[in-house]
Formats: sequence, structure tokens, C-alpha cells
Amino acid sequence: MGKGFRIKKLFDISQTDVRMSPDPFLTGVSSRSLLRALLEASPVKSEAADTLDHGKDAVYDQKKQKIYIRRMLEPDDFFRAAAVSIAEAQLAEQGSSQDELESKAKATAFMLCVKYGIDPGSLRAKMPGATARMEIKEIKAELSEIRKTFTSIADRADESIRVQRKAGRERGHHEER
Repeated sequence: MGKGFRIKKLFDISQTDVRMSPDPFLTGVSSRSLLRALLEASPVKSEAADTLDHGKDAVYDQKKQKIYIRRMLEPDDFFRAAAVSIAEAQLAEQGSSQDELESKAKATAFMLCVKYGIDPGSLRAKMPGATARMEIKEIKAELSEIRKTFTSIADRADESIRVQRKAGRERGHHEER
């Protein structure tokens, strides 16, 4: 049997200038509500801290099953830092290996930032260096794990936003009476 080829045009993202339109679901959602939804989507508890080791903005402590987030962060910085730590906690819960945790968590946090309209800043979705030695099936499995983590966190955050909206409508309805 012969081999066939299918030629297609391919564009690099840098060759485009299309701006993502904001998700209509997020219309009217305040920064505070979005941050609360993200924290409620976490598989572990979180706690505010005055300072953290190595100047980090957030740290996931696997032994204590807790995320520590530095106080007084700007909303976008808070979101980015919390998203990375929440993704680390979710990946650890799913059984991801410790050596790949950080790169997968950053890729997940990048996707969360894009979904919720937060500037990803220094977060970049990079493939771990180990992928150079992997088979295609293994790479697909890695990407699938990142997607599963993102979907899990985003679904819980979206549900939290829905609950907050419903509570706000009910509060507004009761105040009218």
C-alpha cells in the first residue's frame, strides 16, 4: 500500500492579528468574583501569607495540602500565582509526577488566564524538555493530562461564578421587596 500526503496551509499564531473576543459568560463578573471562583475551584484549601520562600507569590505545600498566597497582590498577579498553585495541587491529586508538575501547572495556568481574560504575563505554555525523548502517544497523553486539569478547574470555577450570580440575583430580588 502506498503512502499519501495531504498538503494544507499552516499559520503560526504570530502571523495573525485577531483579538480574542471576551467570553460573554464573563460579562459583569468582577475581579473579586473571578478570584473567589478560582479559589473555590481549588482541590485544597488556601491561606494568605505575608511572605513566601524565594519571593514567590503563591506556593502549593503538598505535605500540608494547602496553598499559600502572598497578601497584597494585584488581581492579575494573584490570579496567575493562584492558578499555577491550584493546577499543581490538581495535578498532584491526579498522580502526576513531581518532576513534571511545574511545567504542566504553568501550561494549565496559561490556559486559565486566557479563558478568563487575564494577561498571562510571564506564563508561557511550553512543552517540558522531556517531550523531546517521547513518542507521539506519550506526548498526547501529557497534553491530555494538561487539558483534563484545565477543564476540571475551569468547570468548577464556572460553577462557582454561576452560584455567585444566582446568589446576587436572589439578594437583589429580596432587597426590592
